[in-house]
Amino acid sequence: MSLRRKSFVFLLPLLWGLLLSTSRTAFAEDYTTYRLDRDMVEVPFEYYQHQIIIKAKVNDKADLTFMLDTGATSVVLHKGAGVKAEKTGTTEFREAEGKSLADTVNLEEVTFGNNEAEAHIGNLPAMVTNLGNLSRALAKKIDGIMGIAAIAGYIVEFDYAKKVVRLYLSRKKSIAENKPDNKKTFMFDLTPMNLTSSISVMLLKGRLHDSYDYDFLFDTGFGGHITISNTAASAAGQLKENTPRIEAGAYSLNRKFNTVKIRTPYLMIGEINYTGHAVQIDYRNQGEVGLFGIIGNRFFQNYRVTLDYTKRKLWLERNDSPEDFDESEKPSFGITLRTT
Repeated sequence: MSLRRKSFVFLLPLLWGLLLSTSRTAFAEDYTTYRLDRDMVEVPFEYYQHQIIIKAKVNDKADLTFMLDTGATSVVLHKGAGVKAEKTGTTEFREAEGKSLADTVNLEEVTFGNNEAEAHIGNLPAMVTNLGNLSRALAKKIDGIMGIAAIAGYIVEFDYAKKVVRLYLSRKKSIAENKPDNKKTFMFDLTPMNLTSSISVMLLKGRLHDSYDYDFLFDTGFGGHITISNTAASAAGQLKENTPRIEAGAYSLNRKFNTVKIRTPYLMIGEINYTGHAVQIDYRNQGEVGLFGIIGNRFFQNYRVTLDYTKRKLWLERNDSPEDFDESEKPSFGITLRTT
C-alpha cells in the first residue's frame, strides 16, 4: 500500500501541545477553585480547523476566544486580549523546537458555559505572551489557550458530534468503574508527564511494536491524528531509509518545523488497532531521544471522550460517524503540486 500524494497540498497549521516548564507560578495551585452553577454544565464549541474553540470571560473581560487544549498545562493569554491582571513574575515555557518567555499573572475568575449555567474557576495562575502567530496560522483571532489547569477540577466529556464539552463535578459522575468492551468502548490509564507538579498534561500508553511501548500526549490542541517522534519510529523499525513518505510541515506557537507522513506497519493505542493508517513523523528538537508522541482531535473526534483528571482515567466511546482518516489515505486522481 502506498500513500497518495494530494493534488494540492496545504501546510495546515497543526498546533502542538504547549509544554510549560520551571516556574511553579505558571501552574494551578491548591488554592485554585472549581465551581459549577449546576451538576452539569455544557460549554458549546466551534470545531474550527479541527480545533476546539470556546468563549470565556476572564476577570472583567467577556467574549474572549480560546482554544481548549489538554496538551497545554496552563492558561495562556494573548498580550493584546485586553485582560487586566497584575504581573506576578516571568517564566520560561517549552514548545516544539525551542523555549520562549512569558509574564505570569493570577486570574481572579475564569467563566465559561451557556446561557443557563456556567463553570467558574477562581484564583487561576496564567501566562501572558504574544499569540499573534497562532491567530495568523489559524486565520482566526485567538485571545488565549485554555490549558488543562482550567478543567482539572472537573470530569470533562468532549462530545465532538454535538460540539459541546460537558463539565461534571467528580462527586456527580464517575467513569472509573466502566468496563470497556475494547470494540466500541475503551479505557485508558493516564500518567502525568510531570510527576512533581500539582497540574500536568497527561500521557496514555501505546505500542509501536509488540515489544516497544510508547507514550502519547492526550492533546486537544493538536489538529491532526497521531504523531510519532522520528527517533522512536526508527528504533521501532517503523521508519526506514526506503519507507514511502510524504513531506509535510507543522507549527508551534512561534516556530515551524518539518514532518513526514508514513503508513504505520504497526500501531496500538491501548487496545485500539491503528495499524496500516497514516501517521506523522516529527523532527522536533533535532530528534531528541525520549520524545513522546501526540494524539490529536482528528483521532479523538471519532469518539465521545471523557477525562477524569483526578482519577487519571480516559474513556472513549466510538461514535457512529465514518472515521476521519488522513487525506493521504484517500484515493484520488491528478498530478501532484506541492508548495513550501
